[in-house]
Amino acid sequence: MDAKLVFLAQSMRAKLLTTDYNLAKMAEFHGVHWLNLSALSRALRPEMVLGEVFEVELVKAGKEPGQAVGYLEDGSMVVVANGHEHIGKRVDAEIISILPSAGGKMVFAKLLGDPASR
Repeated sequence: MDAKLVFLAQSMRAKLLTTDYNLAKMAEFHGVHWLNLSALSRALRPEMVLGEVFEVELVKAGKEPGQAVGYLEDGSMVVVANGHEHIGKRVDAEIISILPSAGGKMVFAKLLGDPASR
């Protein structure tokens, strides 16, 4: 199937859009231009910075006492300190640290205006 797609793209002078590593390598070998959609998605994600305020829905308790967990639209996990009383609600949170993870990034935040989270 990959060979057919590459041949078709080559004959139409088209570019391939794919998430398939092997298809991309085959296209590259045959001189067909291609774009990895996963890489494009990562490149277009807005960068989050320390101190940024954002809204997140808290969906479950975190590992540590008092924590609550939510998820960004891109699937990144957000851990909110002292958020346990707000599970099931949308809250405003402020980023205090960001760590890379296998799924993208893990964001640690505090409730906006929560003096106990400082």
